[in-house]
Amino acid sequence: DGNAVLGLDPDPARRNHLWMGDFSETEARARMDAAEVLIGEDEFREVVLGVTTRPAELSSLCSDLSAAPPNSSELIVRAFVEVKRAEAEIRVIDLLACDDSKTNKERGLHFRHLLEDMLKNGG
Repeated sequence: DGNAVLGLDPDPARRNHLWMGDFSETEARARMDAAEVLIGEDEFREVVLGVTTRPAELSSLCSDLSAAPPNSSELIVRAFVEVKRAEAEIRVIDLLACDDSKTNKERGLHFRHLLEDMLKNGG
């Protein structure tokens, strides 16, 4: 919208940002750097490549890390990853539960096995 800038609050601290889509790996790193969050490269890759690049979720993680005691970032990242993977598993299990009708038992069978294998192998 060409007039959207007119609707911005003059105080930058009061502005709400809306991100569309997920961050690239570079954008995710820039977001975490801007938040002055220091995590190791392994933890960063586990979050970004293994769990999420959604701006809202990364912002939430940055807030948690900023408020955390020193030397606790690895534990916070590990807990974040575990929660996000558990949420994904629940979503997939709910999806698979829709495929259990006796009248259409074969529907999606290959897809179901693929998803179950992915869950078992962490991928």
